[in-house]
Amino acid sequence: GWTYSNNMYSSRPTAINGPNDVIGNPLFKNANGFPAAGQGDPENYQILAGSPAIDAAYYVPEFNDDYFGNHRYADPDIGAHEHVGGT
Repeated sequence: GWTYSNNMYSSRPTAINGPNDVIGNPLFKNANGFPAAGQGDPENYQILAGSPAIDAAYYVPEFNDDYFGNHRYADPDIGAHEHVGGT
């Protein structure tokens, strides 16, 4: 079967709960910058310092880089972006 773990939700899901799931605001770079589907800038999805997604993912050694080419380490971030410091 499937195992759900280390996911990020804005509110508690009713059907699926996994170990190490995170509930909270991911603190996206531009949370108000999401237009219609397929028209958004991927940089809007970058997470900011203080995001609960930072260092909360499950480490998978085969995935070394994020969407933007940032290297992922042993404590990766949840999502397509690995926060590397700054804002």
